[in-house]
Amino acid sequence: MIDRSVNAGGLNWQVRQEGDGPDLVCIHGAGASLHSWDSLTPLLSQAFRVTRMDLPGHANSEAFSPGLYSLRRTATVVAALCAQLELESPIVLGHSAGGAIAMSWWLQEHEPRPGRLLAINPALLPFSGVAGVMFPAMAKIAAMLPLLDSAIAARARKTSEVQRLIEGTGSVLRDVDTARCQALMARPSHVRAVLEMMAGWRLDGLIDAWCANPLPLDIQLGAKDRAVPPQKTQAELDGLASFLNLNGAGHLAHEEAPEAVATWIREITGFNYEREQYG
Repeated sequence: MIDRSVNAGGLNWQVRQEGDGPDLVCIHGAGASLHSWDSLTPLLSQAFRVTRMDLPGHANSEAFSPGLYSLRRTATVVAALCAQLELESPIVLGHSAGGAIAMSWWLQEHEPRPGRLLAINPALLPFSGVAGVMFPAMAKIAAMLPLLDSAIAARARKTSEVQRLIEGTGSVLRDVDTARCQALMARPSHVRAVLEMMAGWRLDGLIDAWCANPLPLDIQLGAKDRAVPPQKTQAELDGLASFLNLNGAGHLAHEEAPEAVATWIREITGFNYEREQYG
């Protein structure tokens, strides 16, 4: 396991690499960190060189300047980081917002070009109806309010508040994973990055653009996901992706069912978990 501080795309990143084999890049979702892959990575690093990072402003990576968060910019700097690390045609695995980042990376044709995209409960669609108008506006207002990040972080120091947040995803996590989530959300700088990301995020047109320039896309959906309705994702991407529904898992499927997710990745990529095959 190698932890690195890497300068790329105008930011300083916290990066972790481990394992041998083809490159696999793991992109976490909004509010998470590279540690969200802790349970899955040991299963993947037997076959892949796994690269994971904290997204801008999350955990230990440098933040964008206020007001500069966007899907396109995030995808651009993630690609710049992977270029700096000299990754070659990586398989890219994105969870939630990480799935949208991976798709934007491909659509903008940044090098290194992903060789294949995998996604776990990807957040690819804007909120519909009134929520589609109100939520971005509320996020912008929240991002501009001084001390709001500290107030949210203070609430996150209560375990019950974090447990309620996790329950809202439809997932059930181990105590150690819940504690890690609590530690992250108790950091005002981390909360500030999440608010800025929510305020600047735009998903309109992403799927239409993907239809015009697709890449093989495999998606695993948690049947109990309450954050991103799996039925809606499958309906919108019908014919553009292959799907596997994971019964019993929610939005954080890779944390609550890492063995099942690892098996899915092994089967769809065709890579065996025998290290000597990559000697």
